[in-house]
Amino acid sequence: MARDFVTVTRDLPLSKLVDEYILRKCAHTFLVVNNGQLKGIVCLDDVKGISRDKWQSSSVGDVMTPKAQLDFVAPEDDGNAVLARLNAKDVR
Repeated sequence: MARDFVTVTRDLPLSKLVDEYILRKCAHTFLVVNNGQLKGIVCLDDVKGISRDKWQSSSVGDVMTPKAQLDFVAPEDDGNAVLARLNAKDVR
């Protein structure tokens, strides 16, 4: 299980997310934080939904999945139950 995630802020333009994070760090998912607090996640699929000509004027906050919409699991959770939850929500 990964424990070190790259973080970004919600005001980061999508153009910088792609150029400075997705392409340079070869990662596709990033935690969105503000003052050390998790606010959501943003991933490559979120960016793909926005036309490239709007990347400069759109921010991570515009496309991220807010924390309230995320599901969480704990290390002690049963693996089969976790996989069932992921499958039910079509998480890739």
